Amino acid sequence: RIRLTAPPVDGKANQQLIKFLARTFGVSKSRVELLSGSSGRNKRLRIHQPQRLPPGIHSAEM
Repeated sequence: RIRLTAPPVDGKANQQLIKFLARTFGVSKSRVELLSGSSGRNKRLRIHQPQRLPPGIHSAEM
């Protein structure tokens, strides 16, 4: 779970989430892809070629 401070208006919360995940995984924002859930609470994202994995996250090769 991730708690955001940006309002869910005009995609601001999604932008904040992408920025956070990019920083966390050591990639540029363009490497974080929102697959589904752009207007809902539950989202599916893909991190392309993460440079680091946070504790508790394991690689899921597809």
